[in-house]
Amino acid sequence: MTIYLNGKKYTVDQNSLEHFLKAQFLWEKQGIALAINDSIVSKANWKNVLLYENDKLLIITATQGG
Repeated sequence: MTIYLNGKKYTVDQNSLEHFLKAQFLWEKQGIALAINDSIVSKANWKNVLLYENDKLLIITATQGG
């Protein structure tokens, strides 16, 4: 199955968001927000989300600055 993360194409063999984020070392990362197909997904729900062909994931990382 093909999905996209921040515009980059990935081929995945499982449809679990949890599995994908763990494989990308993003599961434990703090200060990130996730949207799938322009819909924000609460971190509390990540464990229950399934991915589908051509899903577009967007991850935004909070930064500090001034």
